[in-house]
Parts: sequence; C-alpha cells; structure tokens
Amino acid sequence: MAFTEIVANDLAKSFVQAKNKKYALNRMIFEINYLTDPRSKEPLDFVVKSAILLYIDHLISGEEKFDLAEGEELIPVFDGIDVFFKRKNYIIKELKVSGKQKAMLN
Repeated sequence: MAFTEIVANDLAKSFVQAKNKKYALNRMIFEINYLTDPRSKEPLDFVVKSAILLYIDHLISGEEKFDLAEGEELIPVFDGIDVFFKRKNYIIKELKVSGKQKAMLN
C-alpha cells in the first residue's frame, strides 16, 4: 500500500468511528496539513494532500474498501458520510493553506 493510501485509510477509519464527526473532520484536516513526506521530511504539497483526500472520499463513499485487520468490521453510516460531503469544499480550502502559511498568518 502506498503512503497516501495508508494515511487515508487510517484517517477515514478514525472519521467513521468517531462520535463527533465535525471534530473528527477538523482533526483530519489538521493531520493532513502537518504530514511530511516520509523520505524528504518536507511538508506535503497540495497535490499529495488532495490525493489523500480523494482516497478518503472513495473509502467513505464505499468506492474503495478499507484495509482492516482480520476480524475488524467498519461500516460507514449516512450521517458521517453526509457531514464529510457537505464540508468537502471547506476541507479543500483548508488543505490549500499549508502549515507554513498558517504559521506566518498567526
């Protein structure tokens, strides 16, 4: 599994299992924005961030299957899917602003 797929799988699983979907969504954005490339240790660019988001989208919508441990079950429910898709534009906007840019604004 590629780096983006591993990260997306973990974040999507956390989102689906969370009781507070809005908090989980904000946590997901934070996590993606502060990820670094495993080899170069540089912050991820928007292309990689959007690839992670796209894979999360596919997992939550059921287009892709979650990578689960043996015996583990995970079933996305409509209210979680609804929160994710209603806030998708907000997520994309937040991912466009990198961690460095946010630090400079503070």
